[in-house]
Amino acid sequence: MDWPHYFPKVESIVLCSYVCGIYSLSMVDSPLVCLPGKRRIQKNMNGIRYYDHNFNANEWFIVISLIVGTLVVLKLPKRFTNKTTCVYLLCGVFTGFFFDHILSVLPVSYYDINDNSSFQLMDFLSHVMYAPFSYLFFYIYDFFNIKPNLSLLFILGWAFISVGIELFSEYIGIFHYQNGYNSYYSFVIYLVVQSLWVRFYRIIKAYGEKQF
Repeated sequence: MDWPHYFPKVESIVLCSYVCGIYSLSMVDSPLVCLPGKRRIQKNMNGIRYYDHNFNANEWFIVISLIVGTLVVLKLPKRFTNKTTCVYLLCGVFTGFFFDHILSVLPVSYYDINDNSSFQLMDFLSHVMYAPFSYLFFYIYDFFNIKPNLSLLFILGWAFISVGIELFSEYIGIFHYQNGYNSYYSFVIYLVVQSLWVRFYRIIKAYGEKQF
């Protein structure tokens, strides 16, 4: 069973970013922060829901995350080949696109992303933010050589971190839950996805990167 049978050849590395951007407590009262209870939802004739019209906390979080996340990926000592690094980065991007476009589209939309319910550039960038997250997941798992019997604890830890970041993202206006959706459902999704990521890592470790 060869590597090419699992993944296509990638010619260049997509360097993206993820980081949990931390703002100071003084920003809580700042107009940059759009508090959940203060959002006014507007709807136009095309059915698009608008939550905000300004460049504020959610956009700044995405931009800062992209910059810092890129630097983190670049500065970390290299542990994988270029091809494997790219695949690990794309795991996060694919997961973000897959679930966000399943859960946030009609006929039942469980949440909207960023300032309105239509797909915009910032929505794309928010998906790209998942790339360094997935890369760090594989990087740390490999760095500490997590054994199979400890994988569950590792997955649980990352699932809690993921939910924490998502709750912060919801607070500043990246996510807008609706139709009964909440972070408990996200927690289950993170458990499933990260369990698959561990299995994915084991496959790569078992068969290696085959040259062709």
